[in-house]
Amino acid sequence: MDRESRESDSDAPPVPQLATNDSTAEAEILKIKTILHASDEEIRKIDEEILHTQAKLRELRRKKEALLQSTKNYRAVLSPARVSLSSPIYRIPRDVMQEIFIACLPQNRNPSMCSDEPPMLLSQVSSQWRDIARTTPQLWAAVHIAVPTDLGESGAAYLEELIQMRFAAVDEWLERSGALPLSISAHEPTSSTRKPYFSTLLQHHLIPVCGRFQHLDIMAYDKSLSPLQHLDEDKTPLLKSVRLRTHSSPSYADIWNVTASRTVNWKASGGILASPSLRLLQVSLSDIRWERVRWSLLTNLDLDDGRGNGPPLRPTIEALRQAKSLISLVLQPLSRETAPVDNSEVQEERPIELPSLKRLKVQEHPELSILPRLRTPLLQILFYRRFSTSQVPSPLLQYLTLNADMTLEKLTTDHLSISAVELVECLRCCSSLRTLRLGDAFSDGSPVVYGIDAPNHPLNDNLLELFAPESSPESNEVICPNIEDIEIRNEGLFSEDGVANFIRRKQGGLNGRISKLRSFKVSFSKRQGRRNIKMELASLCEGLRVDLNYRHRGHRSSISLYNGLPYSWMTD
Repeated sequence: MDRESRESDSDAPPVPQLATNDSTAEAEILKIKTILHASDEEIRKIDEEILHTQAKLRELRRKKEALLQSTKNYRAVLSPARVSLSSPIYRIPRDVMQEIFIACLPQNRNPSMCSDEPPMLLSQVSSQWRDIARTTPQLWAAVHIAVPTDLGESGAAYLEELIQMRFAAVDEWLERSGALPLSISAHEPTSSTRKPYFSTLLQHHLIPVCGRFQHLDIMAYDKSLSPLQHLDEDKTPLLKSVRLRTHSSPSYADIWNVTASRTVNWKASGGILASPSLRLLQVSLSDIRWERVRWSLLTNLDLDDGRGNGPPLRPTIEALRQAKSLISLVLQPLSRETAPVDNSEVQEERPIELPSLKRLKVQEHPELSILPRLRTPLLQILFYRRFSTSQVPSPLLQYLTLNADMTLEKLTTDHLSISAVELVECLRCCSSLRTLRLGDAFSDGSPVVYGIDAPNHPLNDNLLELFAPESSPESNEVICPNIEDIEIRNEGLFSEDGVANFIRRKQGGLNGRISKLRSFKVSFSKRQGRRNIKMELASLCEGLRVDLNYRHRGHRSSISLYNGLPYSWMTD
């Protein structure tokens, strides 16, 4: 029995008759009935009051529900979600919001059709944002289209459905762009499928809006480009840039049931590549009717189709002779598969004048180079890579010597492109140089192991000494006195003392003829010890970005004492 029940029993009046087994007298029974009658009457009144109270409670609950229903819409206005809509951002004028949305788009590429990035992401925040996004054509004037890859026989039905959904989304996207010029990038994956989905995309979804093409960036199989190849130049009056990169695959012939040899399928007139508005072109000359391109109008030319196959020599020379307006040039003069041409014949030809060129990126094979024939008086940025140092003298050195009047500010090359002695001679030709990067000009910037026993290693303390002489700087030669940024991606035979002293001389201000460094990156061919150069030179490194790379503990050279022993990850 709980405490409440015990307390209730203790409040009840005592009944003497319950203490005995004797029969109750008539008078006592009458008295008890009187007590019970009074009690029952009181209970009845309480029950009536309970019923009345319950009825009143139901009425109150009904009134409450009615009030909630009648004020439901008002309360919705003041809900947390609605209150957020009254925040200052939702009071920004619509045209300002449109500009903010446009600024959210990717800067270095076309936006994808994914829902986790603008513009799709912007249309999922609220109905107001969705309305603004969908009615802002500038948000939809650029798009990257990825055609789904082959999912195998088991996924064929799903792939068909996915293709249709994606193409429908492309149509809706382009419709939202209104009448604005279009920037379109599209990618066809390497696949074993025999269905020309990419050609369908071009023919039925992109070609109908070709009059608005402004920038095209296509990577696909050659055969997939047929709809583009058959377009007339007058169909693309707004076209400014075309990048065409094609896949090279052993299964190419099987995919399209054609021979592996590649053919030129462009219109005799040149098609869209002869468009008078075209200013940027990336393509292989072996794929097009090069004589139809308006080379004199181009400002940016990239003769690399993404497969590493350079164009034939003669069309390249003829194209460059006409391209007087070029500002940027990426060049692969000759692929290894191309029949060799007598290099002396190239050297005897008259120079190729590129009077407006400011940025040059060259990758070439040792048996042929047209770099020395280029005359580029305004060049500022040069990337150069050659696959061997066998040719002497270096084409890079010849080029810099023949263009001595240009004010080159940035040079990127590597140890494979030039010998140690010629590297120094090249730097002597670059008195205005401000940025030097020694490493693979076409790589992602990761360090390259050069090897401490390599002959004539060009990357050592002597190189740093030439930039900032240690003794009598006024009387010693200083190469590249204006250099401010040095990045040496290849491992070098630098000593920690040599690097520390170089930084002291450059940053100490002892020689007014040389500029201070803004950034310095070097890779040592050894592991890091206890010395911390950054801490040691902290007072001089203020405002200077210093990146010192050492070999990790797992690295093994040809003379390592660990050679022959298993690596730690093999014994774990």
